[in-house]
Amino acid sequence: EVQVDAYPVPVAAIEGDNALCEGETVVLSAPEGAFSYYWNTDETTQNIEISAGGEYSVKLSNICGEDIALKNVDYHPLPDVDIAEYPYQPIEESVVLVPGSSVTLDAGQYVSYDWNKMPGDTTQYYIVNYDAVGEGSDTIAVDVFDGFCYNKDYVIIEVLDIKVPAVITPNGDGANDTFTPMNDFGWSAVKDHTIMVFNRWGDKVWESGDFLSGWNAKQNGRIVADGTYYWILEVFYGDDNVKKVFKGTLTVLGTTK
Repeated sequence: EVQVDAYPVPVAAIEGDNALCEGETVVLSAPEGAFSYYWNTDETTQNIEISAGGEYSVKLSNICGEDIALKNVDYHPLPDVDIAEYPYQPIEESVVLVPGSSVTLDAGQYVSYDWNKMPGDTTQYYIVNYDAVGEGSDTIAVDVFDGFCYNKDYVIIEVLDIKVPAVITPNGDGANDTFTPMNDFGWSAVKDHTIMVFNRWGDKVWESGDFLSGWNAKQNGRIVADGTYYWILEVFYGDDNVKKVFKGTLTVLGTTK
């Protein structure tokens, strides 16, 4: 008896995608069989994983001979989409809308678009109106495709939305002690402001240009009496310093004299 081992004649080939996008990987495969594998990446396995473009080669070798295959893999950077970039308001990830205003988001020129607020919308531009923004803020996102790769970007839309507490309890327990805005939505659009608080007789008990720091319910260093107070907030926003006035009432409870 004679044992005869049969070996295939090496016929090299490389299977796998011809292109990859930034941040992706591609698996390149050589034919399976009784071969030794020699990639120009110094790897010696049948399959290799790559993350960069360029020319790749593999040599298949056995007792019957050897063969070499080449493959070029193209590298494509991701689309450089930035919907929060406008000539008149350069920002990073947020934009503030004031009453009556709108903003046009520009995704740039690509093959296709997918806006999260308008599924199926394939337009380059998305117009956001002040009245269409949800409670305080909203997030607008878009996926773009440049013919090779996908990428996405988003922007947070804030509106000038002043909310204040209806009741404060300045008893020093650290909870609800001061009269201050309950959120900071849209405050970056405010160029200047004045907050005034009056008692029921119309006497001004507090005035400040720093509402964010709040009122501790004191007048001339002493805590005011329990009761209902009236406040007026004047804000100036935008390049033209447009004035808007907010008014409301405030109940002070649990004070000590």
